[in-house]
Amino acid sequence: QGYVDGTMEPDGFAYDGAAVYDLEQRTYLRIFGNYPDEAAQAQVTPPDLSGQPVTREGDTITIGNEEPTHEIDITVSDEEYEAIQQAIPEEKVYDPTAPVYHEGDTVYLENQEYQITELRADTVQLLPSGMAYPIFRAESRERFETLLREDARNEAITEFLPINPDTADQDLRDVLAHGLIGAPDQAEISALLRSGESNAEIAQWLSRAYPDIIETMELETGDTADYRTMTEGIELEVLDANEKRLAMDIYAKVKYNKPEELFGVVNGAFHQAPAQ
Repeated sequence: QGYVDGTMEPDGFAYDGAAVYDLEQRTYLRIFGNYPDEAAQAQVTPPDLSGQPVTREGDTITIGNEEPTHEIDITVSDEEYEAIQQAIPEEKVYDPTAPVYHEGDTVYLENQEYQITELRADTVQLLPSGMAYPIFRAESRERFETLLREDARNEAITEFLPINPDTADQDLRDVLAHGLIGAPDQAEISALLRSGESNAEIAQWLSRAYPDIIETMELETGDTADYRTMTEGIELEVLDANEKRLAMDIYAKVKYNKPEELFGVVNGAFHQAPAQ
């Protein structure tokens, strides 16, 4: 329902203001000009957003850092849109589950430069550079990623390369997702991943957040886990029903100076497996 307020003057109607009212919700949605109803003005008074972060992704502007509760469409001129683009740089959202290497990328394996020519479900096909008679090379993804980590020149890839959650230590993943890292920190880690933080940056955050914690928890398997965090990493000891430590391959000590291991587990805990 629309309302218009004003006075009838000798030369016609003098417009003062107007309002738009939602009959179902019984609330004013918008006012224009000097609409005299104080209750209407109070309902549509904009909240104080000073100090709130403002981000832009494409044509979507978000105010605040929580999940959006209201969405509105506005129309701006070309000049205003250009001013908005300059004042609020676009924020790129990183997908932590997306592949971090692609066909055409240059990589270094065993001190040899290669170009990725084809990516299949389980294998990577490579072509060596600078050879008179190049021969294609194929590696499983698991071995390919192991070789990538052995050469520092691949850092642009390996700094964002997670371990496959399906092959990560599931007990450690259980401790991280359901014991050590609570819901608020899970949300912050998820935000860090989406913002494109590297393995090393994620590891540094974890190191600062959990410097010295000793706890015991029951795992999803029913076994008991004792875990201890230090600035250097996390130590996990799993006990069976008789309180005897299980086989050594269950005992996991993940160093923060090998952040790709921890990143892979955290990534798997809060996101789906990396896309192939």
